[in-house]
Amino acid sequence: MRNIFKFLKKILLEMPAIMLGLLVALALNSWKENNDRAYRAANLLASINNEIKHNYEIVPSVKESTINIYKRNDSIISLYKNSEIKSLSIATITSEAIRNVAWKTASLSDDFSAIPIETLTELSKVYLEQERVEFIRNSIDNLFINSDPELSSLNLAKIKQNHMSRFISRYEDLIKEYEDYLKIDSNKNTNN
Repeated sequence: MRNIFKFLKKILLEMPAIMLGLLVALALNSWKENNDRAYRAANLLASINNEIKHNYEIVPSVKESTINIYKRNDSIISLYKNSEIKSLSIATITSEAIRNVAWKTASLSDDFSAIPIETLTELSKVYLEQERVEFIRNSIDNLFINSDPELSSLNLAKIKQNHMSRFISRYEDLIKEYEDYLKIDSNKNTNN
């Protein structure tokens, strides 16, 4: 009986130490996992920021080349309307595509949710505007491929010009979104 009492006393004294050790180990493991997740989220965010900076650098030249194509096409349409030329050949957009690989990759990652919601909100505005630009770009590319055979080449050219005008306007909106995000991002980096 005395051995049982000693054994129970020993268990009761050692149990809190064992429990405390387990709780400390779990807390340390949780802390390490949270740190690792925050590190991976920071890497995702850095990759996205680099992608946005790259896109911001190329968009003005893409916009400028689109404006030049638009003006050229407008001149061709005018010449065609005045019967100064016999055929109507409208130029298409041949510019570098806007990147969104980092955003798509990050959004599939488990660590995406570790990025602050305010940052995700700002990023989603940027990438939503990018999607709008790409949608219009694709619609311009597909306009002649899937065009209505009943449309005259002049009407088709006017429709394409209308799309290009919207495309240029969307580029202006996209540049503004980039600037707004990059300003916010640079403010966060200077505060840290």
